[in-house]
Amino acid sequence: MAKLEPFKAYLYNKNKVNIDEVVIPPYDIITPLKQDNYYKKSPFNFIRLDLTKEKEGDEKTGDKYFRASETFKEWISDEILKKDDKKGFYIYRQIFDTKRFGEKIRTGFITTVKLEEFGSKIILPHEKTLSKPKKDRLNLMKATNANLSQIFGLYMDPGKRIDEILDENTKQPPYFDFKDDENVRHLFWKVHNDNNIEEIIRIMKDKIILIADGHHRYETALNYQKVMLEQNPDSKGEQSWNYVMMALVNIESGIYIRPIHRILKNYQNLNEEKFLEELKEYFILEVLDGNDKLTHQNLLSKMELNKEKHVYGMYLPSKNYYLLSLRDSVNPSDLVFEDHSAEWKELDVAILQYIILNNILGVSPYNFEDYLGFPQDDEEAVTCVNLGGCQAAFLLNPVDVKQIISISKKNERMPQKTSFFFPKIWSGFAIHKFD
Repeated sequence: MAKLEPFKAYLYNKNKVNIDEVVIPPYDIITPLKQDNYYKKSPFNFIRLDLTKEKEGDEKTGDKYFRASETFKEWISDEILKKDDKKGFYIYRQIFDTKRFGEKIRTGFITTVKLEEFGSKIILPHEKTLSKPKKDRLNLMKATNANLSQIFGLYMDPGKRIDEILDENTKQPPYFDFKDDENVRHLFWKVHNDNNIEEIIRIMKDKIILIADGHHRYETALNYQKVMLEQNPDSKGEQSWNYVMMALVNIESGIYIRPIHRILKNYQNLNEEKFLEELKEYFILEVLDGNDKLTHQNLLSKMELNKEKHVYGMYLPSKNYYLLSLRDSVNPSDLVFEDHSAEWKELDVAILQYIILNNILGVSPYNFEDYLGFPQDDEEAVTCVNLGGCQAAFLLNPVDVKQIISISKKNERMPQKTSFFFPKIWSGFAIHKFD
């Protein structure tokens, strides 16, 4: 199944940089303001490789990719980045607070993985991709000849055999250790023990990998492989560009998924009384007394207690909190009209989209971005309603990672804006440069 290969990563030289000044979150969640801030943080910040600032005319010339390539070469020449002495894997641990469920520790390892088409069902996607980001990442990969950032992948190892090996290797001081602005602690170790590496490779041979984050980068790596195969028709498949850098985490090891809530916006003349009556056809409604923080937390607690059922939190401009519970008599398969499996139709987010938003409010699943916002923060969603910027807030429980895997195995993709894996895997700790 999954084929892993240790590699010599390019790492920041600790004698020349402070790691907290140079590593960054994934490129696709960095705003222009944050991009500016990272540029100012250090002349060697990874932003200068992974998300180079555009200059006038770049769109036509592609010069920003050339600048990234030249910067990459310069940093290697000046030993800002140094190639590891020996092939290995790299442990990446994050310690973070979940706000609702206390502290968690998520430990994975960075490796290269043999590229596989999705049809092989060895590496599974769970999201749809867009063409523009893939074009951008392909141009950058061609210019730098490298996987600059790792893809976040999940595997299933209930016995935690790999975790035991990783834990053994974290008894030594970490190579990198720092806290980011969200108070997430990032720790990084090298694994050069041949026996440990061989055992991890052996255990992973019968595993499938689910892409948690980095779908565009994975598909870009496949596209780059096609380009290279055209140039190297006699390839036996072992060149380094046949592999992609991934950070792999056991789903039993600190996986935390934040829900992505929905806020209704730009919706004219919402009649609350009529809306509530229509909801009663499908849901049991419980009105919660009060509209303060205590009531808010009470709603979240009720949702957590009933997470095995289809329950939702709702907040309306009348400043009332509601708990919505799908009636036993309602079969989602009869109401969710997409051509998907019954399991997909049973997803909380699918029921919300098709029964509440589409059937009752008339917000089409094919044209919803004008009417919906997607905050991760439940308090932010409610505040939007209180300030008059939104007409309703719908709060969801997080999707279970095993649901994502099960649906992906059916060759289905999750609905848009379903899950947010937290914390994000940061970029800049390791680089996989093709030979």
